[in-house]
Amino acid sequence: MSDPLLRMDVYLFVSRAHPDAEALRDRLDTALRALEERGEVQRILDAADYNQ
Repeated sequence: MSDPLLRMDVYLFVSRAHPDAEALRDRLDTALRALEERGEVQRILDAADYNQ
């Protein structure tokens, strides 16, 4: 078992130069919400023995 040395928040940036930036951002947000609702985010953190 190991403990994390640090916790780092992750941010995804979508360039406004991307032709469909807002839609891409919205799809990423929707996908993350779906993972959270199904408990997948917590399952991944538990499997890594990494809790916030």
